[in-house]
Amino acid sequence: MKIFVRHFRWLGIVGTAIITIASLITGFFFRTPAGYRYSPLNHFISELGWEGHSSLAWLFNASLIVTGILFIFFIVGLGLLIRGVWTKIAMASGLVTAIFCALVGVFPMNHLPQHTFVAMWFFRGGLATVTLFALAFPVQPRDEIQISKTASLVSIPALLAFGSFLILATTKIDPLSASTSLGTLTEPRLFDCWRWLNGAFSFVPSCGFLVLHYSSLA
Repeated sequence: MKIFVRHFRWLGIVGTAIITIASLITGFFFRTPAGYRYSPLNHFISELGWEGHSSLAWLFNASLIVTGILFIFFIVGLGLLIRGVWTKIAMASGLVTAIFCALVGVFPMNHLPQHTFVAMWFFRGGLATVTLFALAFPVQPRDEIQISKTASLVSIPALLAFGSFLILATTKIDPLSASTSLGTLTEPRLFDCWRWLNGAFSFVPSCGFLVLHYSSLA
């Protein structure tokens, strides 16, 4: 157990690296039926896992599953490292979020109702997890401080990103009807800034967990 607590941090690094590298590779080889490249200005990040439209959808979806599994162990390690009720609640929230991360890879956009459900709960869980850990850091027992209490400040960008995405998601834009993705756009439009935000915020969960990882080294 001591060995796990000492080295679990690397699971956050590896998980983040896997999803980031897989996304970049999948995006590089992505082509719409009309021949256009992937652009975060014109496409949802989830389109990278859209089987039948993304040539490396299997890679993107597999990376979500693997990253979700790694984050399960990472969150457990973080919960064991820091004592306190808030930490245990945050750990429970983080475990649920990590599971939904993996489920996003299990249910790509080909299964839109299921995909929407697990993706939205992934973001909701991410917001809750970051919030709870941000609250847990300052209330650590004075004689058992494992992470700097000021580490909560690094959670602010993740909180803003999660919250902004969830607010934007209430517009209920349907990627299959309202969007002109899959290559019909050649230039970004103001309307499609929503997609850019969608793509950017999709990396926030992993980045947020990575920030927590670096904080734990303090």
